[in-house]
Amino acid sequence: MSDYLQVAIAALIVCLVLFTFLKYGRENPETTGTLSRQIQSHRTQIAALETSLEECATRGAVNLLAEQVRNLEAHGATSGEVLALEAKINALSTTVTAQLATVAHSTERTERAIARIEGYFIERGVKGS
Repeated sequence: MSDYLQVAIAALIVCLVLFTFLKYGRENPETTGTLSRQIQSHRTQIAALETSLEECATRGAVNLLAEQVRNLEAHGATSGEVLALEAKINALSTTVTAQLATVAHSTERTERAIARIEGYFIERGVKGS
């Protein structure tokens, strides 16, 4: 009798396990639509991240830009050089201004001399001598 009792208890346990699997195992805690929406949301986020990654500078591009900046700094004029050039320009400006004043004075003298000569010839031409 104990063999039959053990078989009956084992059969009861198997039936309870099968019943539990059949009743509760088929129920999906997440419906297919919810999972589909979540997957679509994740796909959209991944696509947005991939797009933003494509727009980002690569390490090589950043290194190239840094090298170009270093080259510009190496070849660029320093503030001391700019000040020296400014001093030279100011000196040349003073020299040119002085020369222009001399030329203006000379031009004025020449115009007065021409006026005197014209006056002399006009006066002689009018008198007829």
